[in-house]
Amino acid sequence: MARRVFMALVLCSLLGGCRGRRQASPTVPAEQPRPQAATQTPEEAEHSVAVIQNLGGTCAWDPQQPGKPLLAVYLAHTKVSDGDLAILQGAAQLRTLVLNDTAITDDGLATLAGLTQLQEVFLGQNKITDKGLGNLKGWNRLQTLDLSQTAVTDAGLANLEGLTELQQCYLSGTAASDAGLGHLKGLAHLQVLDVGGTRVTPGGIQDLQKALPGVTVEGAPGG
Repeated sequence: MARRVFMALVLCSLLGGCRGRRQASPTVPAEQPRPQAATQTPEEAEHSVAVIQNLGGTCAWDPQQPGKPLLAVYLAHTKVSDGDLAILQGAAQLRTLVLNDTAITDDGLATLAGLTQLQEVFLGQNKITDKGLGNLKGWNRLQTLDLSQTAVTDAGLANLEGLTELQQCYLSGTAASDAGLGHLKGLAHLQVLDVGGTRVTPGGIQDLQKALPGVTVEGAPGG
């Protein structure tokens, strides 16, 4: 888990936008953002930063753009709850969101549904269920998704079928099985899949790798 989370905040040094603890390093995309959520005003962005820091988190923003929009937020291992996430609704250019081991639930994901520029999202060790994953359907630029140790099942994984840019998916400690892997067969860019502590079998992995020969499966039974 730690090695995935520490991928998430290099922007702190590149963009000069962090305070407090430094943890992860997001990737800065070269393309111009096409935000779907309402963009925050400079005052709203400044308020969001203050709230994030008061919650014990860190963040990074782009000082070159008007309003210095938030690009990365790290709130793992804090007491952030669903209600607190309202401050991010207007963070239309947010790329990385790290929320491992917090108090968020499916309701919190509903609040974030409009953040369609997200590329890295870490939700492990939270009370996230299949219902919550329905809010991910519009996150078409998502490349990394951590759902480890959540209550996600095979049915919920159907919501990932449209995330065609997904490259890394972490499902360790969930109720995923071979049937759930069937929903991932169309993810042509998938490179890493973690299924440790799930009900996935060697046969299910072999079947997935027939469709996706380039995928590396971690935590495979007997591996």
